[in-house]
Amino acid sequence: MRIAVLQHVDFEGPGAIAEWAASRRHDLAAVRLDRGDRLPPPESLDALVVMGGPMGVSDEDRFPWLRAEKQLLATVIAAGGRPVLGVCLGAQLVAEVLGAPVTANPHREIGWLPIRWTPGARCRRRKWPAGRNPRPAERRERLLARIHHQSRRLAG
Repeated sequence: MRIAVLQHVDFEGPGAIAEWAASRRHDLAAVRLDRGDRLPPPESLDALVVMGGPMGVSDEDRFPWLRAEKQLLATVIAAGGRPVLGVCLGAQLVAEVLGAPVTANPHREIGWLPIRWTPGARCRRRKWPAGRNPRPAERRERLLARIHHQSRRLAG
């Protein structure tokens, strides 16, 4: 499986996703948008992972590569048949591309919080990292994305 990981900053790397891919001998390529890496052609991907970052989905003036990233997401999603995983900012970008609202979070979320698989994720564990519940994760959510009807929440 050829997996592209779109990374926006140094400190939001693929971590356990990279470990999972390596354990299954999948080809994982990190694309550092913040460093000017070129986006892969959509037809070269079997799966797409979009990581987080401190920017917001509408910060295109400060981060012009967000426009091209959203276009790639839209193309891959429209083609169908390939999994797309959004983490934090990545989930917000997927939501926006699908037309779901991304709004200000009415409650501040800052800190290390436990992450749990949802019941809907249990049937998909063979395709994405799984096993025990994921490690606690640092969360700094200023925006919330509504889950689009074509999407599935896997953890939270």
